Amino acid sequence: MIHSITGQISHSQPPFMCIDVSGVGYEVECSQQCFHLGQVGASICVYTHLVVREDAHALFGFSSIQEREVFRVLIKVSGVGPKMAIAIISHLNVNDIIQAIMLKNTHVFLNCKGVGKRVAEKIIVECQNKFNAWVIQVEDDASHDAVSALVNLGYKKSDVQKLCQTAFQSGIKETTEIIKFVLGELQPV
Repeated sequence: MIHSITGQISHSQPPFMCIDVSGVGYEVECSQQCFHLGQVGASICVYTHLVVREDAHALFGFSSIQEREVFRVLIKVSGVGPKMAIAIISHLNVNDIIQAIMLKNTHVFLNCKGVGKRVAEKIIVECQNKFNAWVIQVEDDASHDAVSALVNLGYKKSDVQKLCQTAFQSGIKETTEIIKFVLGELQPV
């Protein structure tokens, strides 16, 4: 297995990127996020997954280890191959995918290339317990609104975002109540 490739981008035309490593050019099919890491001539480190078939060896590239792990979970779902999994990861970020699976929201996947209702349901069912140990930022409308309101009041987003998430996860579901909770936590004792 090839864990990662570090080299210089010699050619880039989505969905493929050619990475030159000591004179050897690796053609890597990359997620959309991977293309934002650099342009032709830039040095790059891409996390990879090698798919071996009778007719081809395909190397898929990702901008982070988490992105690669989500890909590996998705390709184990019946009806989801590497091409569809990379399309899902290119369309959605890791947090959006995990949040959709945890909240059983099939609609998020329907906007991805090649994903129909049946495949979206399979993704939800077959991946339901795969991300329990992952720490993700789950935001609903109430906590998102609370973060926006607190930022408008002059607080740093990084300071209030975790507190809003903590409030929401502890059962506080109303925007005003989340704001009260966060303001109480931010007040010096």
